[in-house]
Amino acid sequence: MSFLCVSADVYERLSKPGSKPSFFNMIVTQLVSGVWHGVFAGYWMFFATTAFMFQASRVIYRYETTWPEQWRTFAPWYMFKIVMSALVLSYAGSAFMVLSY
Repeated sequence: MSFLCVSADVYERLSKPGSKPSFFNMIVTQLVSGVWHGVFAGYWMFFATTAFMFQASRVIYRYETTWPEQWRTFAPWYMFKIVMSALVLSYAGSAFMVLSY
């Protein structure tokens, strides 16, 4: 069984039929993903952090869709999002430095 199937099953089974998945679903799914990768705390920290990253990106996207089209496609805004994504992912990736903690 592939990893993606396990993650999708956990994510979908935690929500009640007819309701939208919540942040709780995401955090549990990401923690299961961390356990799936190994018993090291670095994996758990990384995957828990990515749950917060996903939730933040959803909020920012929802907010951004209220802007006029010319603001959303403004080149400096794209560059800002790229730089911020790189910084946040670098911060989250530092959890791999403590794999043997």
